[in-house]
Parts: sequence; structure tokens; C-alpha cells
Amino acid sequence: MMDLIHFHVRTDRNIGDAAIAYSIRDLLHRYLKTSTYTSMNVEKLKFGETRNLLASLTRLQSPKTINRYDLCIIGGGALYSSWFLPLNNQLLNSIKIPIILYGIGYGRNFGQGQLSKTQIKSIVLLNKLAKYSSVRDLLTYRFLRNLNLENVDMIGDSAIFLESKKVRELLPNSRIRIGINVAVHGWKLQSQCLNRIIAVYMKTCKFLIENLDAQIIYLKHASGEDIAINALKKRLPIHVVECCPTYKFFSRLPYTLPIQTGYCNPYKMKYVYSTLNLVIGMNLHSAVFAFASGVPMINVAYDLKNCSFMKMVRQERYLMPADRIDAGTLNKMIGHAIDNSAKTKKDFERLKDILWKKQENFLRKMRSL
Repeated sequence: MMDLIHFHVRTDRNIGDAAIAYSIRDLLHRYLKTSTYTSMNVEKLKFGETRNLLASLTRLQSPKTINRYDLCIIGGGALYSSWFLPLNNQLLNSIKIPIILYGIGYGRNFGQGQLSKTQIKSIVLLNKLAKYSSVRDLLTYRFLRNLNLENVDMIGDSAIFLESKKVRELLPNSRIRIGINVAVHGWKLQSQCLNRIIAVYMKTCKFLIENLDAQIIYLKHASGEDIAINALKKRLPIHVVECCPTYKFFSRLPYTLPIQTGYCNPYKMKYVYSTLNLVIGMNLHSAVFAFASGVPMINVAYDLKNCSFMKMVRQERYLMPADRIDAGTLNKMIGHAIDNSAKTKKDFERLKDILWKKQENFLRKMRSL
């Protein structure tokens, strides 16, 4: 029996981050003989000895805490990005148990600069210390190879293989169901693009309702999206699916409190995706959930990781840069995606089988330790 410690992005802010962490946890339990599984915020790998009180409260008390386990899992998500790097190199060097890098991604918003030398150094050290390293897409694979890091497996995003948990049927089967999603979590070009994106969504959704009698379902991935939801609901009869609940009391206050008021349930969100006919989304895991559910999707991309995923699943024709969004082009994409939905579903099933074999092979490598 093995004791595991898993460092990952926190799971209470974004449904995609929760999906990644939970899917890795579930896969580890299924393939490894685990007796103890401990979940940790990856931010705790950033801080070493410090006199800063806040940092002290968010770091591990001692490297010995990690070394009590049998395996140290780090991943997945876009950990190779300016949001999480650099990690504390001294702390990384103190880890004596095998380190496994699980399905990590490289993230860089459009308009954002390259990683610093210090951040790159942290990535190189982390991979050199790791027993096994894996990434979620070819973009990250090539990024690491360009850093002369060769022992890397490309296994896909673990959230593809997250199980779903059925919730009540949201809509009658006779209507076409279109899922939409707007990313509002502070990406680089958000302030200059968001209003235009919402306006295009408004125009497109109105067209879908009037011409296809479509039911529009907003798939809320993070709390910041309320600004888009409220704008759309003023003009359109949309249904909001929220699997990151908040307490009603706090939502009625005229100001925002800096506290977390719920938890993410990606299992239910994935089920909701499976009930849709098409997804028009921005968040990366809006596309991941759609692909996993065999649902055609159009992605309005704000980051290189979106482009990489759409290329990996061979859907580049349905990719639109967020800063060049256009209602006319989007409507043409929608028509083409709906017309080809049967073929898309079959293609997705074949690709999922290929990616599952890569994921399974990596898990078997871990099991051999």
C-alpha cells in the first residue's frame, strides 16, 4: 500500500481545476494501491523559510512532511505558467521520495510575455528531479523538449477521463441545447475584449433562439463569470448551470466578501455537458468537457493552451481568437459544427481511445515503482 501526496491548483475557484485534480486522484486510487491520499495546494511548494506571516501560513512546515509519503505527485493544470512559477528550488531539492509530474500544461495568454529565466530554471529543476514527467498537450511537450528535457510523456488532459454523475434532466429532449461559456478570470486581454465578446454572444444566442428554437445553457466555470451571465440574462432567456455553489445570503449582499462559499462538483458539470448538442466556450475545460462527452464545440481562445487542445483533438477549424471574435464567422462555424456532429462524435471516441492508452501507460509506469 502506498501513501501519496498530490500538489495541484486549488479546486474551489474554477470547475476546470477541480476536474483535473479530482480525475488524477481517482485514477491514482484506481491504478495504485493507495492507503493514504493527501491533497495540497501547489502554492505550498512556492514558499521556503520566510519571516512573512502570510507566506508562513501557506507553506509546509517542513520538507519532512513530504518525505513521510511514498510518492509526491505534482500536477496537472497549467503549472508551467507565470501564475505558479517559480517554485521554491530549495524545497524541491529537499524532496527525497520519487516525484511524478502528472499531465502538466504550459499556459500563456495572448499578449503575455515569455516566462522569466528564474521561472524557466524552476521548470528545468523540477523535471530533472522527477522520476517520471508527463504533459497534457503537444505544446507543452515541445516547450520542454526545447529546454532539452527529453524524458517526457504526452498523455493528454486527465479531466477527459473524469467520470460524470447524473443530475436531473434539465431540458426536454425535443429542443436543441447549446452550452455557452465566457472566461472571466483576469486573462491578459480581458479588459479590451470582454464587452465585444459578450455582445457577439448576445447576437449569436438571439439568432439560435429565433431560428433553431434553441435552449441556451450558460455553463458557469468560475465566480467571475457573473458579469457575463448578468449581461446576457438581461436580454436572453438563458438557463445557468452552476456547479460551484455560493450561499444565497452572501449573493444578496451589495458588496463582495473575500471568502470562498462553496465547492466545485466537476462530476455533475461533466454530465450536463453530455446533454448538450453544441458548446460555444472560452475556458479550456469547456472544450475538454465537450470533447470528453462527444459534443461538438467551438472555442473562443484567449491562451495558447486553448489552441493546443483544439489542435490535439483536430478541431482547429472551430477555433476563434478572442480578440478577433466575429458574429458572422461564429454563426457559420455553428452551422458547420451542427451539420457534422455525428462524424465529430465518432472522431472524438477514436481520439479518446488513443489518449486513454497514453494515460494508462503512464499509470502503469507509476505502478511499477
